[in-house]
Amino acid sequence: MNAIQNLCKSSIFLKEGILVKAGKTIDIIRDYLKVSAGNVYSCSEDKLINNVYIKQGHLINEFASTEGYLIVSLLIISKIETTISIDFIIKTSISIPVCFASIGTLNYDEMIKLNIGENNIKIKIFINSLALGEYNVSIDITMPNERYFDRNIDCLSFEIVKSKNLSRQLQPDWGYGYTTIPATIL
Repeated sequence: MNAIQNLCKSSIFLKEGILVKAGKTIDIIRDYLKVSAGNVYSCSEDKLINNVYIKQGHLINEFASTEGYLIVSLLIISKIETTISIDFIIKTSISIPVCFASIGTLNYDEMIKLNIGENNIKIKIFINSLALGEYNVSIDITMPNERYFDRNIDCLSFEIVKSKNLSRQLQPDWGYGYTTIPATIL
């Protein structure tokens, strides 16, 4: 997506050969990603040849931004017994990566053991530091430093909306980024 943004000032969005929208590239990318991602994901036929793949995934909590976390439920099919890491790359609606969450990649003690067959896994991802706006989630299943089993780009999406509990929330148009990190006076 970054290449398209750098090369094209305007773009068109076609769906099944029919013009959906024409306009600024950044707006077309945002609309395309909004249509292609959602809160439910199902794998395509080409994934069925993989030894390990996500058959289905969905966001359980529809009010994630007010709760401060996402709960992602994954149905992972494995044809082999193995251990894996699951990585989540969270990007803005215009494909700018803003944060990374992982089970197993940065700490091998957290790796997940898969049995042959269906494996149901639920993961909680804390998102309370994200700015207001729409986000897409990409999910990778890997054996760190060895191989990728499955990669699902922009397969889920969610939105951070204004919380009644906070007096102010970070907004991308302020130019300070998309996430906050804790700070304290010493």
